[in-house]
Amino acid sequence: MRRRTGPALGSIAAVALLSLAACAARPAAEAPPVASSAPASPTPTEVAFEGPEPRLDLTCDEVLPIDELESFLSPPEQLSPVPVLSTFPPDHAASLQLGALECVWDGGLVQGFGQPEPERMSVVLSVLPEGGAAALEEAALSNGPLASPYGSSVHGPRCGGVGGYSGLGWCQLFGWVAGAWIDFRGTGIDVSSFATQDDMTEAFAVLADAVVVAVDAAGDPTARWVPTASTPQIESCDDLGTAEELGEVTGLGVVAFGPYWDGPRIGRYLYETEAAGALNCQLFFDSDLSFGEVSVLPGGEWAFLDARDDWLADGGSEIAVAGVEPGDAILRCNDGEECILDLHRQHDWIRVAFPPVPSPSPYTPELDYTGARASVVPLAEAILANVAD
Repeated sequence: MRRRTGPALGSIAAVALLSLAACAARPAAEAPPVASSAPASPTPTEVAFEGPEPRLDLTCDEVLPIDELESFLSPPEQLSPVPVLSTFPPDHAASLQLGALECVWDGGLVQGFGQPEPERMSVVLSVLPEGGAAALEEAALSNGPLASPYGSSVHGPRCGGVGGYSGLGWCQLFGWVAGAWIDFRGTGIDVSSFATQDDMTEAFAVLADAVVVAVDAAGDPTARWVPTASTPQIESCDDLGTAEELGEVTGLGVVAFGPYWDGPRIGRYLYETEAAGALNCQLFFDSDLSFGEVSVLPGGEWAFLDARDDWLADGGSEIAVAGVEPGDAILRCNDGEECILDLHRQHDWIRVAFPPVPSPSPYTPELDYTGARASVVPLAEAILANVAD
């Protein structure tokens, strides 16, 4: 599976808010954490910082020209490329650190049937020139009786949603082809102009063919970039803290602190996080219910430095956090939105995040969610103290 989802509290929408969404929100600052009152320092001299690059000689425009992608959408939608670090938390940015080409396009808002808010249409393409054995394992489990024109190492092209109540569809292709692990997906697609799902799949297959041809023509990949390790290295959730310790800080009565996985242990996300040593550690206040998480990308300082100006432009604030240098903690936290604290610790990128406070309901456990969100800075400081050199 490409995207990992946190545990849910059933199918009740209000309760599902308890699980932290993987997509990063863009909040502004919230009290009690406040911007540092330290006097402004002189503008630092900009220093070039080396980081990973896509290992294939391809750009998003080359592998999938935006006009060709827009022609697939009916009615045509104007797409906009999205900076991937604006949507990737540290654990998902592991793909970039391994040298994947990551492309995200946003197609605006499409209103779906029975949805209180419009659903955003998006197209995602990821090309990783390694992991062939793991890709074959994923395709073998996913294909079942379905055959792919690219062979047994690929699932798709496949689309769905035509004739459904929502009026929205999806398409996907993933697997090992042209010497790379390709993951190509679209969601929230208006299906009104497709007579059948076969028609939609045929149109998507034209795009998939173009992607495969471009990847195949890109040549051999360059070597994987090697990040600088921090001391001590963060290797597991246990290094960050215990459930008892972090539960006291948040006031949630945490019973477990660690990773969560709700399906077969295969797929791109699992491969990438293990290869890069990335972590996602959730705060469980029940055996399968969580509120808040800590994610880590060892060696991911390049991502923090690349994204920090965008975070500040989106309403983030530099704050003082014990355990990191001034300017190495950016808080984006606003009522009704995700509360995110990004940290640059030595050579690592760490994120502490809480979802919005859930609306009261008979299905929502009575906990001090507001207090937990307000603990984002003390929680970060406790974690940083545990990994101090």
